[in-house]
Amino acid sequence: MNLEALRAQFRADADDQVANPYLFSDAQITDWLNEAVEEACIRASLLQEDEDAAVCLVAVTAGTASYALHTSVIDVTVASFTPVDGDRIDLELTDRIELDRLMPGWRTSTDDPVYLVQDDTKVRIVPTPQVAGVLAIECVRLPMEPMTSESDEPEIAQIHHRQLVNWALFRAFSKPDSETIDPTRAEKGESAFVGYFGIRPDAEIRKTYRANRAHQDRKSVV
Repeated sequence: MNLEALRAQFRADADDQVANPYLFSDAQITDWLNEAVEEACIRASLLQEDEDAAVCLVAVTAGTASYALHTSVIDVTVASFTPVDGDRIDLELTDRIELDRLMPGWRTSTDDPVYLVQDDTKVRIVPTPQVAGVLAIECVRLPMEPMTSESDEPEIAQIHHRQLVNWALFRAFSKPDSETIDPTRAEKGESAFVGYFGIRPDAEIRKTYRANRAHQDRKSVV
């Protein structure tokens, strides 16, 4: 479904098909639908990226440990470092607490990289690389661009498109407006969206997930 079809489906489901005027503007519905795509990607990890160089490749400078992630990245899932004139080194995903246990002094250590730590908007290579090279990642990401024109389609698979309307219905009927607010219809839309894409993990849950994943990965290597 493209943006035009998604908006039409929303208006049918919301009983908002008479333009004199509409209860909800095209701009509002478009914003809610784009928000729905992002929510779906965050909740269900729908977009896996391992090809786009702008997202997956980072130029590494000798002596520099931290690098900004592309703004679309949600979670790094695989990482490697390839030094100039050297062979690829697969990096183990871990967190700062685990590094404090495994490698005291890691913050000032300089050597061949072994680990990668993901923070909110950046990653840190540990130990700090002694030579320049390229960091390559695979990741779960957000859509690259929002839908703006009528023919634009969500970047996620076609099978999910119809479910996006439920989020837009939730947002529409939660709007604090005496003519449109409807807690029952809002709850119905949110419940349907959550039932399909899952509950949104908060920042603390994501941090705990990364830490647990790091410990499990470490255990599997031993």
